[in-house]
Amino acid sequence: MTPAIPSHALHGVSTTAAAAPVAPATDPHTQRPPSTHAYSRLCAALSKASLVLAVVMLVAIILCVQYQVVGRYV
Repeated sequence: MTPAIPSHALHGVSTTAAAAPVAPATDPHTQRPPSTHAYSRLCAALSKASLVLAVVMLVAIILCVQYQVVGRYV
C-alpha cells in the first residue's frame, strides 16, 4: 500500500498517471554496449537468414500465383 500524500503537498499538481509528464531518456551514454558473445552473434545471423528466406519465399509465392492467374487466361 502506498503512503498517502498530504493535500497541501499536491497544490496545483495532477495526481493521475495520465497527466504525469514522462521524458524519454536522451543520454546516449546510459545505453548498454552491443553484445559480442557468440550466442548473440549466432542469434543475429539466424534472424537475418530467416528474414531473407521469408522475403525470398514470399516473392516465390507471389510469382506462383501470378503464373497461375496468367496461365488461366492465356
